[in-house]
Amino acid sequence: MRAAVLKEFGSPLTIETVPDPVVGTGEVVVDVVAAGVLPYAAEVFRGERRYLLTLPVIPGSGAVGRVRAVGPDSTRLRVGDWVLCDPTIRARDDALTPDITLQGLSARGEGGLRLQQHFGQGSFAEQLLVPTENVFPLGATGATRATGATGATGATGATGATGATGATGATGATGATGATGATGATGASDATGTTGASDATDAADAGRWCALPVLLVPYGGLLAAGLQAGQTVLISGATGNFGSAAVAVALAMGAGCVVAPGRNEKMLGELERRFGSRIRTVRLSGDEAADRERMRAAAPAPIDVVLDLLPPSAAMTAVRAAVMTVREHGTVVLMGGVGMLGGDDLALPYPWLMRNNITVRGQWLCPRHANPQLIRLANSGQLDLRQFDVTAFDLADANTALRHAAAEGGRFSLTVIRPVREG
Repeated sequence: MRAAVLKEFGSPLTIETVPDPVVGTGEVVVDVVAAGVLPYAAEVFRGERRYLLTLPVIPGSGAVGRVRAVGPDSTRLRVGDWVLCDPTIRARDDALTPDITLQGLSARGEGGLRLQQHFGQGSFAEQLLVPTENVFPLGATGATRATGATGATGATGATGATGATGATGATGATGATGATGATGATGASDATGTTGASDATDAADAGRWCALPVLLVPYGGLLAAGLQAGQTVLISGATGNFGSAAVAVALAMGAGCVVAPGRNEKMLGELERRFGSRIRTVRLSGDEAADRERMRAAAPAPIDVVLDLLPPSAAMTAVRAAVMTVREHGTVVLMGGVGMLGGDDLALPYPWLMRNNITVRGQWLCPRHANPQLIRLANSGQLDLRQFDVTAFDLADANTALRHAAAEGGRFSLTVIRPVREG
């Protein structure tokens, strides 16, 4: 198969032919139709974020594609099924504190690096080896919900997978690189033949489903907070990639109002345009006390939940200003990066925490059960994936995709690599 390979930090990706992955017990091989490119991926690949990543590696975190082969212990997945591949891989030999690796991106500690030895190769390739428990069917209604697909301009569906390995349609990349994803794609295509594959989506839909790995991060935080319908939530870092995704997810979960502070005037205006009266934006000044009062004043009710997603470059005082807006008995969830690259750690007043009965917890990524829940939220229409614009690149143009993601990606704009082009 073809794959993009990172050999050294700071070097460009090279497109090479590498051995196909071989499926084993507890594993699935997926033909990758779309793999999202994080806006900060180039920083990781240059070594600037100090992520634990064993080189050489096929990078790429998360994918959408069709099942190519399943292990002998798989009972429900079928060859040809459209699936989401969750990159958060957990060791199976410790249910309480499992070692974790983020496939094709990073790891947590030495145990996570050991996981990389088997599941470290990522999604910038034609095929991806994934643990069975990390593969989630998108469902037969996925195409309609993802694109609102109608009209004659859509790509036609791929024919059904055939042969002993269950390989799906054509693997050759076609079409112009850098082309934006079509929104008028026709409905789901039926995979036929002996595989009985489901009809979930087409290639244009696959790009939009790549929003899920981004949306899953704040979804994990909001689940950890126990967000209830009608509550008021403040998203610290709302104008960023994960923060803007958090706004969409919180509203889809039924939040009564989202307070969205930030300094990016253009993005604050965009959030107002997209979400209307259910969002209250706040222009930050950098004055901690004044900003805290502005955020509180913007909320129509006491703030029940604060979710922090500010990046490592943010000032600690910006995090603290947001955290301390939460009401008595409120909940704060920390998912950002403050202090990870040096600088001040978050300091919160002990008396304020104790006397106001504040719950503060960290949350890294999301639990496994969040995947099918978020897929259902998208299939129901509560979480509208049509909000996301998609720019797709062929695998051969992976380095161009990295530059595009850094310059244009994030905030409802997806950059994807399409190793296998269907239709």
